Amino acid sequence: MSAQEYAAEAVVWSRLAGLLSAPGDREEVQDCWDIGEQETGLELLVDRLLGQGAGVEEPARAELAVMAEQWGEWDWLGARIASLPHVGEETGRLRVLQDGAAETRPA
Repeated sequence: MSAQEYAAEAVVWSRLAGLLSAPGDREEVQDCWDIGEQETGLELLVDRLLGQGAGVEEPARAELAVMAEQWGEWDWLGARIASLPHVGEETGRLRVLQDGAAETRPA
């Protein structure tokens, strides 16, 4: 990755961290980028977004998915990114467990 691409990705990272409502959470995710722990930061970001239950716009969801793939975390985070609530969606939505699935999937 070139320095220019890395800088552009840092801007996206900061914008995604800004989706978190708690300042401490935003700082923790940003710190992961600053020390080169993108994989940990992505997991933390998705977990905190799921925990706050706020809706995520499609462009941000797409950026999360691209970063997860780029940093080798898609297999772990893909289903969790897909399960993030959409903007305007209530958090207590119906979930269906597929036969043999370890995690729930959106209905």
